[in-house]
Amino acid sequence: MTATTLNRWMGHIRLCFDDLHEEMPEDCARVALAALGEHGPRWMHEGGGLALRALAPLAALGGGELRAMSILLCGPGAGLAAYVAVELGFGRVALTPWPGSEETAAVLAPLNTKVEWLDPASAPAPAAQFHRILLGQVPQQPDAFDLAAFAPLLKPEGELALYGMPADQLPPFFESLATRGFALRAAGSEDDKGFLSGSLEQPGRFTG
Repeated sequence: MTATTLNRWMGHIRLCFDDLHEEMPEDCARVALAALGEHGPRWMHEGGGLALRALAPLAALGGGELRAMSILLCGPGAGLAAYVAVELGFGRVALTPWPGSEETAAVLAPLNTKVEWLDPASAPAPAAQFHRILLGQVPQQPDAFDLAAFAPLLKPEGELALYGMPADQLPPFFESLATRGFALRAAGSEDDKGFLSGSLEQPGRFTG
């Protein structure tokens, strides 16, 4: 499979793994991923594609609005979504470590992607600071969505996206979140994996 055949639309984002240039509609953005090399397609398969589906609607915002946006990501494939967020012009893009994230850090570091790394669990006083938080499920830790650590970091008007869970488990997964005040905004699946995105109407119920 060539780089060109990997090119694809993701909502308002045109992901390009080659160096070809195309005309883009005014409300869409082209993001070149050639700098990620072989890691780009692999991160897409590992969960980055699902993370981007949750992120894609924001690409239609104007540059000024994007520069005011902040996003925190964690989990398999998060490096791809973080790289795309920087290229789109997000004002703040942060990653927090997960098992195996050392490779992601090593790949992104020389690219000067303006991605910061932080650990919410070690923060002395978590404060709501992110408009979007995207958390990917680690295959070896199927119950490792640590919402108690991340919920306090989400701004009141922000949205939380969880991705990478088995697609056939989306309904019961959503129901368990809804009982604690998770208001669904979007959902989808790809390659038997799914994502949910929504707001936390009662954040305190996720921190207890």
